[in-house]
Amino acid sequence: MKTPHLRMFDVANVHLVALTLSLLLATACTAPGQDDAQAQKDARIAELENQVAALEAERAASGAGLKTDTTPPPNEENRSGDVGGWNAAGDGFYYRNIRFKNNADLGLCDIIGEMKNESGQDYSAVSFQFSAYNSSGELLATTPLILSNFGNGQTKSFNDMIAESLEGRFNYKISFDNGF
Repeated sequence: MKTPHLRMFDVANVHLVALTLSLLLATACTAPGQDDAQAQKDARIAELENQVAALEAERAASGAGLKTDTTPPPNEENRSGDVGGWNAAGDGFYYRNIRFKNNADLGLCDIIGEMKNESGQDYSAVSFQFSAYNSSGELLATTPLILSNFGNGQTKSFNDMIAESLEGRFNYKISFDNGF
């Protein structure tokens, strides 16, 4: 089993924590008569505050690693937003051409797409977690996606079902879960 890597959201949080710690250290009390040193600390604090604000804005704009749906859904459509582009699922796996086909009468939704294995390993079975969120970031539904006999360098199509009818606009992500 592979160990998970930090995702983009986690890396941004690490940067925010590091900058916040730097900011706290920079605001430590100084001895009287150190006006020049204080001015340098004040300038550094302002610089760090700007960096934190920029990282927070970048994280908010990125959707914290979520793919964002921007088109109203007909019965079946391509929601990946990419033309031939691959999206990282983690640990060397990528997905693209994600499509959804709702069956509102049965309360089900087909999830169709392609996965690519660039992990450097062959897998007998590998599982991913599909998660759907509303525009407020609240979790709507999850389901595992499982592919068998997935060799390194191979691209496989998948078609799985989620026991929810995903109508309207929503965000989603697919992340590597486990494999052997």
